[in-house]
Amino acid sequence: MSKISRRHVDGCAGGKCKCPWRLDYRPLGLAGPRKRIEFPTKGEAEAHAAETSVKVSRGEYLAPEKIPLFAKAAADWLEGKSAYHPATLQGWRVHLRHLAKLDTVRLDRIDVVMIERVRDDLLTQLGVKTVSGIMTTLTAIFKLAMRRTWATSNPAALAERPKRPKMELSGDDEAQDSSGLRAVRPDEVLSADEIRRLLDEAEHGLYRTLFATVATTGSRLEEVYALRWKDVELAQGQGRL
Repeated sequence: MSKISRRHVDGCAGGKCKCPWRLDYRPLGLAGPRKRIEFPTKGEAEAHAAETSVKVSRGEYLAPEKIPLFAKAAADWLEGKSAYHPATLQGWRVHLRHLAKLDTVRLDRIDVVMIERVRDDLLTQLGVKTVSGIMTTLTAIFKLAMRRTWATSNPAALAERPKRPKMELSGDDEAQDSSGLRAVRPDEVLSADEIRRLLDEAEHGLYRTLFATVATTGSRLEEVYALRWKDVELAQGQGRL
């Protein structure tokens, strides 16, 4: 049985005040622990009590104090991937940085609507493919949360994935495949001579090494950023870049 009542703070004269409403109840019945939660409105308190009752009846209720923040679940998930290639790990770290807005949110407070808002915000900064990868990582984190009974569902898996905008073809457009992609034109890529001129002008050290590595290997930036000296084998007598 639950009880909802106004909790007046010190100095409150009563009446139409803005003091919080307290829900005093035992989610698991008389044999379970007693809990007190406060809400801004009576309606929110009633809604929480009803929602909790439904979850208990379905066996989906999780005690709030046992549910961690997203940052905890994300850190545990990444720790479990330590055997993967450094470049892959670095890519996941980048994904988690983009999901930092969720770090201070408890897992049970993250729903499909919240995730789709994060998705839309990311789409203003990143490409569709990158955002899709971030959502795949988010889905994997919630799978871990479900295995550890921190979550009863996977809102990231239910959220709609970003879609590449459709491109209209005109008589002047180049041939595209069914995904809307087209072949890169030669004038959109630096020529060998242009790359050489770029390297000649680049400052010796970090930037010239970075440009040369990307140009000669075709590696993605996150892969290059994850490289360490132990990953590089220099030929004997090879000079500085």
